[in-house]
Amino acid sequence: MVGIEGNPTTEISAQIDDPVDAARPLKPQFAGEASTEARLTSLGESEEGRAWLVMLDDFLAFAGQRAPGEFDFSKPRWIEDPTMVLDLVRLGLGSPVGESVRERLARLAVERRTVIEAAVVSAPFWKRPCCVFWHAAWSF
Repeated sequence: MVGIEGNPTTEISAQIDDPVDAARPLKPQFAGEASTEARLTSLGESEEGRAWLVMLDDFLAFAGQRAPGEFDFSKPRWIEDPTMVLDLVRLGLGSPVGESVRERLARLAVERRTVIEAAVVSAPFWKRPCCVFWHAAWSF
């Protein structure tokens, strides 16, 4: 199911690429251990940092309702505590620049579509989905 378009988790995964890429010039401000509050304060002290914080606010407007264990309403949402988002950015900055999340998801979608098409072609005709269903459900 990884990378299926329209899946909110997939969209969030793809959206995190932008704050990571924008944070590359700010990498020293993401290095080391610091509290979320201290890191956000530090970022707010420079023009580049403030521009990045606007991007963070945009990301949180889009995905801030998410959280680990989000079905437990006592867990803070990312918009209430963006620590996890900042940690994802730090991890992204620590990884070599290569295949982006968007590129990976697109590659996985092509791989999935190829496997599904091969399975349909090899199935007996009476087990194959009709053309309308096939195009509506699996064409991205």
